Amino acid sequence: MIRIAERRDSGTLEVEVSGKLTGEDYNEVLVPSIQSMFSELGKLKLIIILKRDFDGFDFQAMWSDLKMSFLHWNSFDRIAIVTDKSWVKNIYHHFSAIMPCPTSVFDVAEADDARRWIQESLGAVHIHNRGSYIEIRPMGEIDQAILEAGRSALVTELNEQTSFSLLLDLRDFNGWNGLSTMLTHFRIGKNFYPSIEKVAVLADPGWKTVLPQLLTRFLNVDVFCFEQNEMDEVKHYLA
Repeated sequence: MIRIAERRDSGTLEVEVSGKLTGEDYNEVLVPSIQSMFSELGKLKLIIILKRDFDGFDFQAMWSDLKMSFLHWNSFDRIAIVTDKSWVKNIYHHFSAIMPCPTSVFDVAEADDARRWIQESLGAVHIHNRGSYIEIRPMGEIDQAILEAGRSALVTELNEQTSFSLLLDLRDFNGWNGLSTMLTHFRIGKNFYPSIEKVAVLADPGWKTVLPQLLTRFLNVDVFCFEQNEMDEVKHYLA
């Protein structure tokens, strides 16, 4: 079953899917809504929320999805996938590198984070206290102002914690807007390093080749890198 929420003022379509997605659902509910918004707006921000009882696609829905993707390959401004299904996350992590727009995957419990991400300009730092670790998720290209906002948020989040483990989720990180910003970023991290017990990095292979050495040098803590689809392994490492 599909539930559609159109937000034409922000150019956003939110699609909530439960049970098995059928070709009839796709063609009679989703496709008309997408085509209508494309006709009016040209480009579209898409949030797909796969509820916990989501049970996959039938063949007709898969075929319709492929046709829609090819017909409107460059018509999406941003895509957020919200799911707890590991197999869905793996698919999107593997294909995100060739997607023509920014794509990010969130857990079902992070649906509100997905809604914020879909609306904000790329260039942000999200910080979450996950209980057993602090998660820092930079998105897009980072500048000095974004760094300062992130530093203030981190100070607030840590409050009076004397030690913590750290997850750096770099799946949507496009780098810094200059060398000085990069150096400022590492100096900020160094201010916190006496409290950091260990660091996990979730990143694509490009970042994995350089970050362990940089972080070990600047933070003087153990750093372990994980593939983009290894979130379960990250949680186990940081627990």
